[in-house]
Amino acid sequence: MLLATSQQHTFLTVLHANAIPLAIFGSLWVVSTVLMLILFFKHRVKLGFKLLSLISLIAAIETFVYTGSFADMGPFFSLTIITGFVIFYSLLWWFASRYITRKHAMSIVSDRIKLLGSEYETVEVNCNDFTWLDLNFYNEATIAAQAEGFYKVNDVELLHLSRIHPKTRTFARVFQNKDGTIRVSVNNQRFVNPKTDAEKKYNRNFITIRSELSDGTFIFVNNLQGATLNREIAGSIVVSFDQHSTIARLLLEHELLVKELNKQTGATLVEYKEPEAAIRAFEMVKDDIRQNGLFTKDEILRLAALHGHKGHFADQAIACAVLKISTEYKDLFSAHAAEQIAEAYRRSLESSGVWKSKH
Repeated sequence: MLLATSQQHTFLTVLHANAIPLAIFGSLWVVSTVLMLILFFKHRVKLGFKLLSLISLIAAIETFVYTGSFADMGPFFSLTIITGFVIFYSLLWWFASRYITRKHAMSIVSDRIKLLGSEYETVEVNCNDFTWLDLNFYNEATIAAQAEGFYKVNDVELLHLSRIHPKTRTFARVFQNKDGTIRVSVNNQRFVNPKTDAEKKYNRNFITIRSELSDGTFIFVNNLQGATLNREIAGSIVVSFDQHSTIARLLLEHELLVKELNKQTGATLVEYKEPEAAIRAFEMVKDDIRQNGLFTKDEILRLAALHGHKGHFADQAIACAVLKISTEYKDLFSAHAAEQIAEAYRRSLESSGVWKSKH
């Protein structure tokens, strides 16, 4: 009894003697936790990790500075503070990262679901209203397109895509050749907020050459290699090159492709009529998704890498999202596609241990 009272007295004495450093330490713990949660849920994961490192360093320095005062309780007390601090924030980081990856995966899949319910819609815009974009790129593209004999048609915003992806809102500058058989569209895409970590990763210039053949096949030649999920769609041919490809190079590749297809099928270029042709091409994409499902396994792996999610968990998080949404929205897909999606990702998740069957 006397020993317990003595130990309690020693503990209270130490706490009283170290009231100021412990108050600072406690305040740091609470404030840093709140800040980290805010950063995590705002997708500022990298900044949150830097804050974690800084806080752990400060905590370690503070603990060792006052280690003499804590000596009455033994070195284990100091070690416990540092270890507990690191473990706590490491767990917080782990859970928050998992949550954010899953949430992001769900939003990516939701966007493709929204695409199925949208209709092709464009509006002419004033390029000067898009101050967050690289307008110099548009000016340089205009000079390059004119040098190839193309003239500017208009500046348009794809409203159906802007509604789905408001953070990457952009506009396309469209050019056309004299025959009206080939259209060139260019656009710069970046996140609206130039201070986010994501913006530094995602800032690209896109160029697409589009045309239609007499047999109804659409041709798209672009510089989107590695930037989008170019799935093979019946009735269209998509050929992608690296992001540094110029308008001149893409037009040359387009010309060679048309000549090759003409030899094989006899098809020739026809007038590319807007918006009729674009609407039909857009509907072909939606029909393909309905018939074949949201994503292939290869698309999921590239999608994870495209959005900065690396490793096994990112793949499984997106698989989880696909399974959940494709099960809840089966009416959007053909029976074959819906069953194929559910079965494929059920096997994938069961084998990984991330999701277990209830049966």
